[in-house]
Amino acid sequence: MILDKETFDKAIQTLNSIYIQPKNEMFASLATCKQEQGQTIDIYVQKLRILSKYCNFKAVTAEQHREEAIRDSFINELVSNRIQKRLLEMTFMSLKEARLLEHAYQHSLQYESSQPETKCAATTLTNSLDTPSPNVTIPQSASNSHKHEVNALASKCYFCGRVKHPRSQCTAREATCNQCLKKGHLQRVCESKSSTVSAIATVQPLSLNKSTIPIFINLVQLKALVDTGSCESYISTHIAKKHKWRTCSSGNRIFMASTHLSRITQGHIYASIRLKNERYEGVKLSLLDNLCSDVILEIDFISLHQNQFIPFDGQKPSLCLSTLQPERVDAPSLFSNLSSNCTPVVTKSRRYSIPDRKFIEKEIQQLIKDEII
Repeated sequence: MILDKETFDKAIQTLNSIYIQPKNEMFASLATCKQEQGQTIDIYVQKLRILSKYCNFKAVTAEQHREEAIRDSFINELVSNRIQKRLLEMTFMSLKEARLLEHAYQHSLQYESSQPETKCAATTLTNSLDTPSPNVTIPQSASNSHKHEVNALASKCYFCGRVKHPRSQCTAREATCNQCLKKGHLQRVCESKSSTVSAIATVQPLSLNKSTIPIFINLVQLKALVDTGSCESYISTHIAKKHKWRTCSSGNRIFMASTHLSRITQGHIYASIRLKNERYEGVKLSLLDNLCSDVILEIDFISLHQNQFIPFDGQKPSLCLSTLQPERVDAPSLFSNLSSNCTPVVTKSRRYSIPDRKFIEKEIQQLIKDEII
């Protein structure tokens, strides 16, 4: 911090700028007090002199004094409490700089209301410093010393897209994104690639004719697609509700060909199935919307038989696919090349103090709670 300072005075100046908080001249110039009941005039005047101590009055011209008086009235009589609060946070500000920041803040509110889906309006507000409006003249000191204050006004929450606020007060902390289905942020700020789950039903029905068979579910004739892409079978939620079949609550997440395409089942039923001359009782069928067929029979149902045969009228001979049986192989020894008299090297683990351990545990629990790790 002060190692690169050549003289003692420069080191003291650096430390004072860091640890001594400068007085807010803006707030001090607008601070007022009333005479209390029973308070003498001398005590009241002395109290006003104390308040004027931090105003840092200087010898100015009549024009500068006029500008400061207009500035004080401008800030003191603003209707918007939010803009007034932001202006009072500045240590010192001229009338032109106050108008500049008020204009930038109003512009940010209009931009946010007109485009609620915009992820970041800070760029627009930053550009307002570089490209001023015709009615506002931007001094060089405003564009340099107050640029970070404008960026702070325009910054938005990374998780919900609203004005910056503490993470504990964010409304999206317990929300689930409708786009990526992850917890902790809203869809309008989601940076995942947009994907539509409606792509599940984009397969042309004509290409499924070879694998679609008639089937009876609880004595109701439906069309079933024979597939091997999942471990559990499915039935359309619309059909289950239409026939008022008893459903059980459950919710399993299933993924399509891409991890971006996923759905959550809306429960399941236990149905009686009749396929050709075979009957199956108590078959579990999970409920899904927008299926490409009434019923999809997957591996859990197909594996009840030794094999299945579906003719496709292709030119090549039949293709038989069978899974390999797992082979039992003894695990090799990791230390077979070591001699019997070899001793391991002991490395002591690092010991943390009790406050350090409590701090580490607290931070880890917070990261787990926020689902960051």
